Amino acid sequence: MTMPEAQYLKQLNEKLTSPTCHVSVTGLEGSAPAYLLSRLADNGAPPLLVLTADQESADELVREFRYFAARAESVLAFPAWDVTPFDAASPHPDLVGERLNALVRMLDGGARAEVLSVASAMQRVIPRATLGGVCQYLVAGEELERDGLVEKLVKLGYSHVPLVEDRGTFSVRGGILDIFPPDREQPLRIEFFGDTVETMRLFAPVSQRSLEPLEELVLLPSREVILSEQVVKELAPRLKRRCDHLGIGADRRRELLEQLQHAIYPPGVEFLQPLFHPELETILDYVGADAVRVLVDPAAIADALQRFQEDLDSAAKRAELRDAIVCDPTELYLSAQQLERALAGGRRMEFPRLEIEGEGGERLRVACSGNQDLRLDTNQEGERVLAPLTEKMVTWIAAGNRVLVPCHQAGQARRLYELLSHYRLPLEHSQDSFRTAAARPAGRVEILIGEIS
Repeated sequence: MTMPEAQYLKQLNEKLTSPTCHVSVTGLEGSAPAYLLSRLADNGAPPLLVLTADQESADELVREFRYFAARAESVLAFPAWDVTPFDAASPHPDLVGERLNALVRMLDGGARAEVLSVASAMQRVIPRATLGGVCQYLVAGEELERDGLVEKLVKLGYSHVPLVEDRGTFSVRGGILDIFPPDREQPLRIEFFGDTVETMRLFAPVSQRSLEPLEELVLLPSREVILSEQVVKELAPRLKRRCDHLGIGADRRRELLEQLQHAIYPPGVEFLQPLFHPELETILDYVGADAVRVLVDPAAIADALQRFQEDLDSAAKRAELRDAIVCDPTELYLSAQQLERALAGGRRMEFPRLEIEGEGGERLRVACSGNQDLRLDTNQEGERVLAPLTEKMVTWIAAGNRVLVPCHQAGQARRLYELLSHYRLPLEHSQDSFRTAAARPAGRVEILIGEIS
């Protein structure tokens, strides 16, 4: 960005004070959208809901956003289920854990930004009141009936196993309860003394070796379907009505109910979520009306909306042909038009790939340069391979800038440092974060580690 960064941020923040602003930011290259969003998030802008066309774009943006952000943990991903709608397959537990963690963090105000794809945004989610009501708060030293907690784990979708190795499982051995929450990298070991939580520790699932202690923990469900007694009771008549509508016999309906009553989750049962929780909400309900809706490449998003709608219609027809028990698709997914209307309200910011006059509300053009021109031109003797890059660096330093060069891996960073050291640049190689390095005085080149485009 060639204009002073503070000036862009000031202009954007002024525009975002309006609850109905619609601003289009153009001229951004490479990872610049993630950098700009990180600066807004770090400088007190309203919460950001960032929408991309597909999951790959969302994953890349999350990596870059977290790299640039002062608090990477406040940038959350909300991935789409990794299974085709209405197939007899359930989403991966790791992915479910990431989704549930994001929803809970939005509830408790711990999220500055939420990044998701069109497929994620179109799917309805568990109601806030339901999710907030089933999370279990654990505190070391406090009283908690062990058997009651075990019973609740089953209702929250955890599987009872002899040895905890996978997310969404638990095991009981005397006064020791092992749990692998879906949002944790390591499982948790709780030691009870009677009905008192004596200690809580993370442990390594392979070696079973204890790791650091925990003083408190919010235990999330392991699934996006909650099987409380009340839910199962109210499910029966709704399931009957749906099966009658689909022409599916009572034997299959009773078999499914019996499985659920015994906490057996058939593959793909998540696609019956509206029958378990009929008042599903949307991700927009979680982020709230004040959040800024950020559309990265609106044209690609519009195309993705139509494609997803077509794929969803096809999936529903295939499910019907194989006599699958499925919910009404409109109860689990928004239509393309419903999502477009929801995104149109409130604060909205767009990052279009192409500038089209008359579209996108107010405009802010950022003078930003890509790095396509920094291709390495090797002469016939193979000397001064990095001359085009170093010449640029000298120019930037002379203009009073600090030059930061992120490399994907530590080995690449070391190699680049070795190559650049021959050019007599004011050069450093650092393990610090981007924000820490960016805060240092100008006039040097610093090689960092970070995965950005």
